[in-house]
Amino acid sequence: MNQTLPSSALVLIFSALLAVTNGRAGEINHARFVAQQAALPALEGPDAFTLRESWLKGTLSPGEAKLVPQQLFKRNSYQFWFAVPDSDAEVLLNIYDGLGRLMETDTVKVPGKSNVISIVVTPKSTGIYYLRLSVSKETEKAQEWALIYAYK
Repeated sequence: MNQTLPSSALVLIFSALLAVTNGRAGEINHARFVAQQAALPALEGPDAFTLRESWLKGTLSPGEAKLVPQQLFKRNSYQFWFAVPDSDAEVLLNIYDGLGRLMETDTVKVPGKSNVISIVVTPKSTGIYYLRLSVSKETEKAQEWALIYAYK
């Protein structure tokens, strides 16, 4: 009998392999893995997003924020996932246009997880946008973070 794995299982396996190969040999970027797990539902079905291979990472201290520029194109929709490995941490994610105006987004909360958040945005014009990543002041220590995104 010929059996195939469900697409979600294939994406998870592929994500784990990518996480391993982008770090030192045998090292998984846990923040990226958390983000990729959260992304799985959006990558399936007839209206699925396409996950980009590129991703960003860094470290944020409690209460600190970082602006990340990103080129976005009119007529596309984008979904971003921002995550840290500490399940007790709380993360926030917003996006601003080139003039510094907060963009309207749909926030996608991951049930039971405060350490990963996702937003969906459809820009009205092509240009540079700025994602604002932050970790709550109540978080006890600096956090390694990962930002991944998909488009359709």
